[in-house]
Amino acid sequence: MAEIPDADTNQHEEDNHIIFSVEKRRIYIFREINRDATLEMQSLLDEFRENDVAKKNDRPVTLILNTDGGAAFQGLAIYDLLKSSGLKLITIALGEVASAGVVIFLAGDQRWMHKNAAIHFHSTALQFEKPQERLERFERDILQAEIRVIDDLYKKIYLSNSNLTAKKLRELELTETCLTSDQALKLGLVHKIIG
Repeated sequence: MAEIPDADTNQHEEDNHIIFSVEKRRIYIFREINRDATLEMQSLLDEFRENDVAKKNDRPVTLILNTDGGAAFQGLAIYDLLKSSGLKLITIALGEVASAGVVIFLAGDQRWMHKNAAIHFHSTALQFEKPQERLERFERDILQAEIRVIDDLYKKIYLSNSNLTAKKLRELELTETCLTSDQALKLGLVHKIIG
């Protein structure tokens, strides 16, 4: 049974989105996915790579996620950073992993899920800090184009990292589905159930 190790939180401020321990080779994302999280991930991956070169280390890095998601494009950015990092990556779903968090989870070379965790799918939606009641037609068209781009990018990632069909993926998104660990394993989203 895998254990969740303690993070080295003494070195990091409370408002960080990512907590990590380079020595223990652990990364924790337990907050919203946004630009700050992307910037922190880039900096962290640079630190891991520098440490690996100095110590000739090739052990996998474990990324533990418990997030209700966040900004769709930032999820894609973190996915790309992880996939292009050159690091071997184990991702672990703990509690809920939703929305942009699911895309980040799928970056793992090995994807594990705790028995009582859930993966939450939903349709793409853009978030506003202060919803606007009146959007001009031009603004609506731009937003719709962004949603189509996000949908296409997420679809490619989901389908290439699972046994999902396009039809099944659309069904999961439209019904705001939460998958149990057993369901996620059956669909090829995870490689192993732990706990």
